[in-house]
Amino acid sequence: MAHALTMRLIAITLGAACLLAATLLIFVGQSTQSLQLELGRQQDEINKGALCQQVGANLLREMGQMAVGNERMRDLLKRHGFTLTLNPPASPAPGLSPPAASPAPLPPPAPQSGTIPPANP
Repeated sequence: MAHALTMRLIAITLGAACLLAATLLIFVGQSTQSLQLELGRQQDEINKGALCQQVGANLLREMGQMAVGNERMRDLLKRHGFTLTLNPPASPAPGLSPPAASPAPLPPPAPQSGTIPPANP
C-alpha cells in the first residue's frame, strides 16, 4: 500500500514537472519570437538607411557630373560645401581615338570637407 502511494506521488510530481516545463517552453518561445520580430524591424531600418545613403551618393555624383557644364549647379554644390574636381584627359592607346571629356571620380565624402562621394562599382 505504501509502495502504491509512493508511485502515485512520483507520477503526480513528474506530471506536474512536465506541465511546468511545457508552460515554460511556451513562454520562452513567445518571448524569442517577439525579440526576432523586433530585430527584424531594426534590420529593416538599417537597410533603409543604407539605401538612402546610396541614393544620396548617386544623386551627388550625378549633380557633380551635371556641374561640369552648368555654372549654377557648381555654385549650388560649392555653397553647400562640396568641391568638384575633373579628371585630366587620359592619353589614348595607339590607334584609338581620344575619349570624350568626363568628370573625374569624386573622392569619398569626408565629414569635415563635404566632398562628393565616388561611384560604387
